[in-house]
Amino acid sequence: AKGDYTQKLDFMGDLSETFNWMAEQVARREEELRTYREILMSVFDSLGSVIFLIDPESKEIVYLNHVAESLLEVRPGQTPQEAESPLFSHIISLQQPGYPPCEYYDNERRRWITVYADALCWSEDRLYWLYNCVDVTQEKLERERLTKAAQTDALTGVYNRFGGTALLDTILAGLTSGERICLCHMDMDGLKKVNDTYGHTEGDRHLVRLRVG
Repeated sequence: AKGDYTQKLDFMGDLSETFNWMAEQVARREEELRTYREILMSVFDSLGSVIFLIDPESKEIVYLNHVAESLLEVRPGQTPQEAESPLFSHIISLQQPGYPPCEYYDNERRRWITVYADALCWSEDRLYWLYNCVDVTQEKLERERLTKAAQTDALTGVYNRFGGTALLDTILAGLTSGERICLCHMDMDGLKKVNDTYGHTEGDRHLVRLRVG
């Protein structure tokens, strides 16, 4: 009853044999579960993201990898109230298993974080909430760079047709009832003459000066 599966019975005949076989199976299963948890902890510690497990009922921390322990400054057995860690409490409030990943900006560290949450069987056939917080700052900056490259002119930095249309759609969608905007279209006269006379490099300088002016 206390989990000591090394004890054996020898005074109940066939029942003893059955009982001892069951005890061996339970002991083997617990050893497999310990090995499974050790492998998981090794994998979690090798990752650079913040990973922790909590009990969905008590909200107590069951496990933290090294990164989570260092960054969140919490320890196993604590609840969000006991931990006094604003970042930990914020992550818990943002996400629960069954919902799509959410993203938030860590203003203190100036990093973008995506929070994933899922259910994981950790021990005794119980499901715990597994949180994985991944730093996506570089990916986000790269997406922004590619978006800017696709929407702006490389020479002048002004919006191209695709970017200008997207910007105009955003502006129009944000207008309140009765609000109006003014749209001005500009063209540069004589640019072909400059290109033909002084070369395209000088024509490019004229475009850049118009943009700056």
